[in-house]
Amino acid sequence: MLNITVIIPVFNSEYYLNNLLLSVVNQFKEVIVIDSYSDDTTPQIVKKFEKVRFFQRAYDTSAKQKNWAIEKATSDWVLIIDSDEVLEDGFITHLNDELRLVSNDVGVIFLPRRNLFWGKDLGKASGYPDYQSRLFRSHLRYEDKEVHAQIVNPNNSIYLKKGLIHDDFKKIDTLLLRNIRYYNYELSEHLKKETKWSFTLQYVKPTYVFVKFYFLKGGFRKGFRGFFFAFQWLVYFFIVAAKLYENERIKINEKH
Repeated sequence: MLNITVIIPVFNSEYYLNNLLLSVVNQFKEVIVIDSYSDDTTPQIVKKFEKVRFFQRAYDTSAKQKNWAIEKATSDWVLIIDSDEVLEDGFITHLNDELRLVSNDVGVIFLPRRNLFWGKDLGKASGYPDYQSRLFRSHLRYEDKEVHAQIVNPNNSIYLKKGLIHDDFKKIDTLLLRNIRYYNYELSEHLKKETKWSFTLQYVKPTYVFVKFYFLKGGFRKGFRGFFFAFQWLVYFFIVAAKLYENERIKINEKH
């Protein structure tokens, strides 16, 4: 059994959670589920697993939620797995081999992640290897960011060949609802940094992201899935910039 604490942040995760817990509960020293007060059957699913430690905490940001849970970990290493992710086949064996060789100056082990789109892995066209700083020594913490926070690591890092499978895109409706939250998180980060709206942010960045995924990463070879994946990222960054523009216009109008 690996001397690792698995932390799974959840909210209304009944669709995925049971299978994820079955896959990890007997593989790792400790499993912690941190729930943002789900109103579905998520708590009942967790409580079926006697070995799993269950906590609830009101959600503020993803980074703060995870940092709070990391404080509860009793292992040398922490592995963060989102509820809509699973471990790749062969991951446990690969990880076990790597941990035997890892030096004391390594603080973070980056995991590759395959992003499924309507149930299909698009490879590089959906971001692979999309390395995530999910496995790290338990004294480290996430940076204080509203969205896409990473582990602050003053030490060295290594990269594994096996990692996670991310199966979050099932329906367009779910994507849109999630992105509404993320637009606001991104806006908050821009306001913290005092970012100003610009032509580059509004037009160049979204276009670049589309070109990267659709042409440079081979999305055009993946049919409509490939186009949609690239296009939804164009829309994402376009809306984020538009919200920044909107925020600046509101402030100007308030002064007049």
